[in-house]
Amino acid sequence: MRIKWQLGCNSGGTADDSVPLWGGIFLWKAADPVPACWDLFRKGDADLYIATNIPLLPSTMELMAAEQVDVGQIDIDLPWSEVSHTADGLLLSGDGELPEMLYAARGKLAAIGLLNRDQRLLDVPQATAAGILVLEPLRGESASQADFILMKLLEAARESDYEPVELAGKRLGILGVGPAAKEVARRAQAFGLQVVFSAEESSRVQAELYQAEILPTIDLLVSVDILVNLQTRAAGEGRFGKDEIQLLRENAILIHIGDPQVLRMNELVRALDWGYLKRFIIDLPPGYEAMQEVLAHYIGDAASVGAAGNTLEARRSIEREMARDLIHALRGQAVDSTINVPHLRLAERRLHAPWLRLATLLGQMLGARLGHRPKQVDLTAGREAPRLNEMAIWSAFLEGLAHGLGDDRVNRISARIWAQEAGIKLVWQAESARIDGLSATAGSLRGILEVGGSLRHNALQLTRLDQFRFTAEPTEHLLLVPHANRPGMVGQVGTLLGARQVNIGGMVLGQKEEARDIALMWIMLDKPPKADLLEKITALSGMRQPEYIHLPQTLLTPLTDQMLV
Repeated sequence: MRIKWQLGCNSGGTADDSVPLWGGIFLWKAADPVPACWDLFRKGDADLYIATNIPLLPSTMELMAAEQVDVGQIDIDLPWSEVSHTADGLLLSGDGELPEMLYAARGKLAAIGLLNRDQRLLDVPQATAAGILVLEPLRGESASQADFILMKLLEAARESDYEPVELAGKRLGILGVGPAAKEVARRAQAFGLQVVFSAEESSRVQAELYQAEILPTIDLLVSVDILVNLQTRAAGEGRFGKDEIQLLRENAILIHIGDPQVLRMNELVRALDWGYLKRFIIDLPPGYEAMQEVLAHYIGDAASVGAAGNTLEARRSIEREMARDLIHALRGQAVDSTINVPHLRLAERRLHAPWLRLATLLGQMLGARLGHRPKQVDLTAGREAPRLNEMAIWSAFLEGLAHGLGDDRVNRISARIWAQEAGIKLVWQAESARIDGLSATAGSLRGILEVGGSLRHNALQLTRLDQFRFTAEPTEHLLLVPHANRPGMVGQVGTLLGARQVNIGGMVLGQKEEARDIALMWIMLDKPPKADLLEKITALSGMRQPEYIHLPQTLLTPLTDQMLV
């Protein structure tokens, strides 16, 4: 494999002037004296290595240097299994197709940032199944998109087939949230347009910021002269089609710069063919040229590909956005530009962080207790649980379940696909009065197993194990001993552990809600017990089969402020 390094400063090197660096990769050799910035890009002290298939702009390289990240440029035809095991992240552009070996290698590659939205480059489902985070531009091209929308709107207002109109006083509705929506609203204000946001997507605070109305989506559709659709795939596929088009006013202008997947495209084409939709403008991402040709049959050059974000400023902003977000994601921070994990806003992240940790913990415990993949898992959110993002909680829980079953390759990105391929049926129940926090149940050869927990000041507490109720802190080494509920049982176990030099860090007793004949010892140990110790406990009078569970320290460390965002 050969990597040519772009140093972001004038090194004076040539393509043939290269020296081996590490693992068969070549570092660009400077013909002139080594420049001051050289060490910032040398593979060595930096904690991250990001590979890219294009020369990055100097401003992007400066950002990488400031973050102490190694950067290398690669050819698209290189052996990608080596790339997967060498690079922490990829920053990619173009219309080539990445080989399947990139996903199958399951090396250290953790995230891929796309510099355009060309879906031909990357197989997102395969990347997701491999546990690779995928990022797309969110903010970088928003200003360019807004300029494009206003340009097209000005052209449409003077279109020769219709009576010319002035924009001032017209109503412009916006579907979708995010930076592009804000940029469009800001420009619309300058032209005297009355902006209307969807109540299902925008807050009243945002509407007031742009002196805009906020209406239910149906009311918005029937009342605006111009509709700008900026919805992304996060809004859901097939959100906009014939029903929505028929609500629009006659001769209303529809401009779509959002994700094509939110459109019911067959219905949209029929609306154009039958004359329901007369004034339509759309800009598609690269890779949708065939769709553009179909639409151009009806609307001519009002259908374009990649025109909305094609400025140099947009490219510069996109590169910096993707580089920054890729670095943050690789360092474990949440970013908004991810497309293959459940999206949580900043306020939601703080709310969800401890609940996601709890879900992973419960999954780990249930997997360790099961020892096999269950046919069905029921996950219940109780009284104390706020309105949680179901998909985010499932992703966290299933990651823990897979790890508890011994499959450490699964992460929150690939967890739901892992469960689907394993044939695990997922059943969600929200706002149950039966429990306080979260509870997970699954069938086993021993019957129905349950683990449950809650939060106290963002600290994890375990509260349910099968039919037993208690309040205990999770710890690395847990010994669970069900026993007959009679005097002397705790003493027997304590004496046996003491004779084996096993220290008890703490103990909690659990009781059943109804029948009191069986109780549970929840014993926190300093080290794992030997296998014969469990056999000795079972042999004691009145004891049932004990269980040992090991929980990773990563689930037990207190949540910091950085983890909460």
